[in-house]
Amino acid sequence: MFSHVEGPIVEFHGWEVIGYYLNNIQNYLAEYSWQVRTAYGLIVGCIFVMIILFGLFILMIRKTTKYKKEYQQLEEKFREPLYQIMILPEPPSVQEIEGLMGCNFTELKRYDSAMFAQLISSLRMELCEVLYIPNMQYICKITGVTDYIERCLIGRTKVFEILQMVVNLNIRISEGELAIYLNHHNTNIRLMARLAYIICTENEPYKYLEEDLNQRMLPWRPMLTHRLFGWLQECGRPMPSFIVIAESLDNEEASAFLIEEVAYWGTDTEKNELSKFFLAPRYIIRLAAMRATAQLAREANEQALVESYDHQPEYIKREVLKTVLAINSGKQLDFYEKAYKTASSKETQEQALSCMYMYGNEGRRRFEMIRSSYQVGEETRTLLDQIDATNLLKQLQQFS
Repeated sequence: MFSHVEGPIVEFHGWEVIGYYLNNIQNYLAEYSWQVRTAYGLIVGCIFVMIILFGLFILMIRKTTKYKKEYQQLEEKFREPLYQIMILPEPPSVQEIEGLMGCNFTELKRYDSAMFAQLISSLRMELCEVLYIPNMQYICKITGVTDYIERCLIGRTKVFEILQMVVNLNIRISEGELAIYLNHHNTNIRLMARLAYIICTENEPYKYLEEDLNQRMLPWRPMLTHRLFGWLQECGRPMPSFIVIAESLDNEEASAFLIEEVAYWGTDTEKNELSKFFLAPRYIIRLAAMRATAQLAREANEQALVESYDHQPEYIKREVLKTVLAINSGKQLDFYEKAYKTASSKETQEQALSCMYMYGNEGRRRFEMIRSSYQVGEETRTLLDQIDATNLLKQLQQFS
């Protein structure tokens, strides 16, 4: 670059050009105060930052658009074949997979495994009611998803998201990739890694379960743990001792959760032991045992439940009444009538009458006998009429 000045021509090379302009700017600003020079510097700096951010924003948009386009193409080609493989009862042969996918395994490796991971996770959510998909491990292996997950864990990239994927897909990866996260300082990562550990090992899968359950229950823990127990049972894996662990925990919420899980995955022995919690010192445990009993509709626990009624606070008495209705053995009409007559609160009295009304034909007949009795006061008669009208309305809504 050349600068025309009076006298001989001066030639600048390389960084001398930048130095020349910097000297000009410095000379130009020299006559101003430091406040003005600082302001100029901030303005120029902001302009450069905005240019850089704008460039990064454009690059991000282009990258996102490109990813969405490629993912859409992948989804259009492989969504239906992957779905068909997932719902097969047994792993298909190599020829069957290549026929469904429309390409061989070598061609599959050319696609982005991260996109396959997103697509398979989306399909798994659609099949969320299916606890166990026998072909999931095989699908993740041939599409490179398993390798992608292990690479991310080794590189510590998107760790929580990747661990969540392992738990949602119920796939087994090398225990070595999980090792560094089993005692991670981040609670979410540590707990998710330990759920994944249950899937990936058969040596001592419940090694950390009691310790984890003694911590505060995060919102996502009960849901994921419940699904994991279902997957373990479908796989024929040994289940934890729900009652034993529940009794050893200090965390009341976790103990209640495990007791409710007995209704789904517990042994017959554990289901019979639910009755011993009807008078547990902690009320939340009593409620959990009653909900589990209602879920099972287990008549073997009914007598112990009825006998516990008089020793319960009012809100748990109402839970007892609903649980007896769920069991629906037809033997507790006298219990409902006694509960109605001895109720110390209007809500409990209303619950007893409502349950009696829905307790089969004999319960409805007893309800009408009480309503037609001359001993019933006006206020109670109004309550009986309201219960009758409410239940009739529910029946009409069910048939409409």
